[in-house]
Amino acid sequence: LDSAGIKCWANINMIEKKYKFDLIRMNWSLEHVHSPKDYFNFISEHLNENGTAFIMVPNNEGLLYKMNQNCLELPIHLYHFSLRDIENYAHKAELFIDDSVTFSYPEMYQVAASNGLLSSKFRFAENISKAQKAMSFLEAVDEMGWGTDMIISLKKQM
Repeated sequence: LDSAGIKCWANINMIEKKYKFDLIRMNWSLEHVHSPKDYFNFISEHLNENGTAFIMVPNNEGLLYKMNQNCLELPIHLYHFSLRDIENYAHKAELFIDDSVTFSYPEMYQVAASNGLLSSKFRFAENISKAQKAMSFLEAVDEMGWGTDMIISLKKQM
């Protein structure tokens, strides 16, 4: 890929400090790593002054996980994060949360219900009316910050 002007690395530790990025994305990966702190430090060292990092992770404070902790996908997820947890990691790496939003997948509730982790009343797709009510309910849950997943944008502290 070098011939196309694209640099690739197998591990973040291989990226030299001289490389800075305007955008760093971590899509549903931080919960799978052994040392989240290393990734926040990487963002701090490699994010351009006006750059943005986006982190997407399951929301440990989400309603689904509050209803049944078995929905947290152990042992696949090594860490579980709340917005406050992300804020603490960011602060230690001299980053701050610029914005955040939670959102839910109705399918997560349905799968949990189908596997006996939630009441069968969470099987939303039985008919259109039920699905529409479920979506209205989940939109309200998301607005309260209780969605199943979070998207967080980070910036460098100046």
